[in-house]
Order: sequence, then structure tokens, then C-alpha cells
Amino acid sequence: MKKMLGIAVSSLLLVACGEPKIDISSDQALKHSIQTVRNSLPHEKQPLFDDALSIITLSQISMETLERAGVKDGSSVIEEQLKRALAGKTAEDIIAYAEILSEH
Repeated sequence: MKKMLGIAVSSLLLVACGEPKIDISSDQALKHSIQTVRNSLPHEKQPLFDDALSIITLSQISMETLERAGVKDGSSVIEEQLKRALAGKTAEDIIAYAEILSEH
């Protein structure tokens, strides 16, 4: 029993100590988690992360989306798409995703 408890505690600690991820539960959580994820990177990789965020953001904008949502609701639709694109991703996930988007 003690062995099982030790394994469970070790597993929880490993999960808790993972890389920070984007939290989309609220606008404030999103902003805070983006900053946390960015700050978890070495200083020289932070501009790469910033560029990746820009690429992902721009990839969410399309004429089709704007036409479907209408001019007034277009920004909220894009925000929701962006949140879904970033949800739960680490800095490395975001950089890799942006690289894939850049290839297309």
C-alpha cells in the first residue's frame, strides 16, 4: 500500500512540474498564462515565441470567418478560434504549430 501511495505522489509531482501551458479559462488567465509560458523560455527564444503567436493569430483570420460572423462579431469569433488554437499548448507546442502554419 505504501508503495502504491509513493508511486501516486511521484506521478502527481511529475505532472505538476511540467512545462507551463496556455490556460483559456478566462481572458485574464489567457494573458497571464501567455506571459508565464513566454517567461519559461530562455531569453533568446522569447522573440521566436512572440513571432509564433503572431503567426497563429493571423492564421485565425479569414474572409470566410468574417463573413459568417459579420463585421461586429468578427473579432469575438477570431478570439475564440485563437483560444482553441492555443489551449493547453506549451511554448514548444506553439513554436512547432507556427512552423507548420508557415509551411502552408
